[in-house]
Amino acid sequence: MEKRYCSNKLDMKIISPIKISYKNLMAAKWRSFLTILGIIIGVASVIIIFAIGRSAQELILDQIRGVGSDLIGVLPGASKENEPPASALGISITTLKYDDLQAISNPKNVPELVEGAGYVMGTATISFEGEEKSRSFTGTTASYIKVENASISKGRFFIKSEDTNLSRVAVLGSKVAQEMFGINDPIGKKIKIKENNFTVIGILKERGSAAFGVSSQDDTIYVPLFTAQKLILGINHLGFMRLKVKNAQLIPAAIANIKSHFESSIIFPIQLMMIFLLGIKLQLWKLLEVLLTRFAIFF
Repeated sequence: MEKRYCSNKLDMKIISPIKISYKNLMAAKWRSFLTILGIIIGVASVIIIFAIGRSAQELILDQIRGVGSDLIGVLPGASKENEPPASALGISITTLKYDDLQAISNPKNVPELVEGAGYVMGTATISFEGEEKSRSFTGTTASYIKVENASISKGRFFIKSEDTNLSRVAVLGSKVAQEMFGINDPIGKKIKIKENNFTVIGILKERGSAAFGVSSQDDTIYVPLFTAQKLILGINHLGFMRLKVKNAQLIPAAIANIKSHFESSIIFPIQLMMIFLLGIKLQLWKLLEVLLTRFAIFF
């Protein structure tokens, strides 16, 4: 008898609240439905926003990796510590030369480097079969492929001898090739940049959009460095250099050697230069990952 009483009492504690709750739900069906719907939408919203945050995190980090965490950038123009160089503010600085790139790329001077590339950039009228359009172009060295981890989808990139002998050859970004030639093969075709005829020798593989102010490879036409300097722009200086190190851990040592080289050289005084990372220093890389992770968790 006592066991049955305990059992009934237990049933009342468990079943009664369920019955009461059910009756209340049925008595206000729409209110109950909207409450449940609100809970579902709220939970789903949190999950969706968290997923978007994670996706944004991966997108940003992928773009950083695409720019290169093992790169050092060199811009001309003196600046105070922790301030951008003058050339980054739109001030024209003409002190950075091709000889600087040759000196820095010498393993005896900076053994941590794998390769270095020099750059000049501009916009010019590009014409093909009577059609004209203003497009971006980059004059660079044959080492661009190695420094930027770029790949050729068709044809070839220009070689080292073409860097300095004013060769009129051009390599097209994938988007430029598609817009100018469509399904036709552009290799061997002639295009005109300003008043100079260039032969298309290659097409770069699609890379996608750029980040952090870096020009999109897909939207650019590439020509040899000296060709861009002398025939298109009429200059003899570099806009900037990018240097690839053997691994990201060697970046501090590489920067120290670069600064040491410029400090000890009469030709290249250190006050004309501002050396900074175009990739991401190890500490900044870690900080960015932490911030992006917290951003995702916050939402």
